[in-house]
Amino acid sequence: MKLAPIPMDWYNWRYAEVRMNDAMLDPMSTSKRKLVVLHEMLHGYGLRDLVTPANKPRVMYQFRSGWTATGLTAAENAVLVAKY
Repeated sequence: MKLAPIPMDWYNWRYAEVRMNDAMLDPMSTSKRKLVVLHEMLHGYGLRDLVTPANKPRVMYQFRSGWTATGLTAAENAVLVAKY
């Protein structure tokens, strides 16, 4: 399966405040919670939500329903490396 490219967002990403909703996180497994925190942190680095169903394996996929991500994909990591 070929994944769609990740759009880069060139906002100022040097500072980001991440606020988590405990009521949403509490029922999740530890591994799913880590992915949600990672997802929100990546917004701070300028990555946008992905909405196409083909992006379900990516951390930046917006919808929890059907989300199959288990960690950063090579494409997501490449965006972070490019920004660093």
